[in-house]
Amino acid sequence: YLNAENSSLRGRLGFQSLSWGETFGFFIADLPNPRDWRDPLLLDLAFSKKSVFMADLQWFGELGTIEAFFTPLARRSDFTPDTDPPVPGQRSLSRLGRDSEGGLRASRLWSVGLDSSVFLVSHLDRGLALNPSRQLSAGATASQALGSEWVLRTDQVFRKPTSQLEWQGVVGVDWSPNPSFTLGGQIQHEERPLVSLWGSSLRGIWKGLSDRWDLEAFVFSGWQEADLWIQPRITYNHPNGLSVSLRYDYVDATRLGASFLGTVTDQDRAMLWIGYRL
Repeated sequence: YLNAENSSLRGRLGFQSLSWGETFGFFIADLPNPRDWRDPLLLDLAFSKKSVFMADLQWFGELGTIEAFFTPLARRSDFTPDTDPPVPGQRSLSRLGRDSEGGLRASRLWSVGLDSSVFLVSHLDRGLALNPSRQLSAGATASQALGSEWVLRTDQVFRKPTSQLEWQGVVGVDWSPNPSFTLGGQIQHEERPLVSLWGSSLRGIWKGLSDRWDLEAFVFSGWQEADLWIQPRITYNHPNGLSVSLRYDYVDATRLGASFLGTVTDQDRAMLWIGYRL
């Protein structure tokens, strides 16, 4: 992307990915970008969201930051190949303006350590919809430091795709006794017509073990349908820039009725990930 900035303004034009949320796992507040559902078990933001061509403008003032983005030609979310028939005209310029997206966000870091924001986004449905409808979503995010070791976090999103209001909310807490270790827990709720879902998640990160090893683990449990997702991960980092990561996903979910994980059940797998930094 192209970037231009001064002391109070920053503008970017090109392919970008915006992260607005404070919580982990399902990233409910990251609405400016469509999702990549071809691998729904990847928790890495770099792979779970799709970069889109947009204009993003931020104004930095004494009271906080105002951000506005505009996507002239929206991209729909990707799905697995066996459920993703081509959508006619998905990349056609005839959709220019008709399927555009945009939003506003105001954020402020308060003197008490509270980092808060509110936002309003007009966007296509980010869910598993082959013909996504337009939605208007409003929400808020916040994180509050409590001393040097604890942080409270929350994301709240309200949308109205039909005549009835829908709501998603996540509230969590992180404990970091030292820079290399973090343990976080969350409670998640989703409310939509005839559906009320509750779930909880736990994430632990231990970096720099013996200077070269990183350990991570993510666990999610849905309360109504007993959904369970466990993802342990171990990474070896060599001083020359090579990294080798081994992760495993265990998913036990039901396809009967509404659930958080019903679309990805029976997808247990082990994954070897190799990277190299120049």
